[in-house]
Amino acid sequence: MGTPSPLFRLLCDELVTLLAYGATRHVRVETGSAWSTRLLPTAEVGFLGLVRDETTLQASTYAERLPADLGGRQGYALDPMLATGGTLVARRATCSAVAPNR
Repeated sequence: MGTPSPLFRLLCDELVTLLAYGATRHVRVETGSAWSTRLLPTAEVGFLGLVRDETTLQASTYAERLPADLGGRQGYALDPMLATGGTLVARRATCSAVAPNR
């Protein structure tokens, strides 16, 4: 029996929020007042989908929706399935191709 899709999406959303809180806990911020329903309301979000070949254990990209220019930006990679680091290395290579000097 699998996890129903709505529950999976809800749990993924909660996990990503917790990961984002942890990843941004030392980010410098300016004090002010604002109303928002999101942690980083003006952040530009990209997506890099990676899958690992279970035979070779090599990661490959199956989806990429990244901003055209990542140069000079601070970015966060959220990988809830990090185990061996293979997807992290592949993500680094892809993002370095988009922003070679970062």
